[in-house]
Amino acid sequence: MMRLKILTALIAIATLSIGVAAYQQPPAGAAQDQPKVVTVDKLKDNLFVLKGGGGNTAVFIGANGVIVVDTKNPGWGQPILQKIKELTPKPVTTLSTHTPTVITSVGMWNFQLPSR
Repeated sequence: MMRLKILTALIAIATLSIGVAAYQQPPAGAAQDQPKVVTVDKLKDNLFVLKGGGGNTAVFIGANGVIVVDTKNPGWGQPILQKIKELTPKPVTTLSTHTPTVITSVGMWNFQLPSR
């Protein structure tokens, strides 16, 4: 009998938490409607941090081009590229330490680090 009460309480709590989580989510498409704002912090003459979208992106400007590390989630490729074009006209290479589809979806090279 005690197990049945505990199981019932757990199911009620789980159902309530799913309902609360669903209520807190923005409506479908709401995040896509908001403009993607990228801000730039200059660390050195050739090293920058691009902020926005819940994460940071490192941008290193070298003699032969630009290396971009961690390019955020899908949909952030174009805003990041636009910010980089404001910094330099050099070609861009990316180093993704996350999912490969983040970069390849915007047509840039993607280098995946090996797992340890």
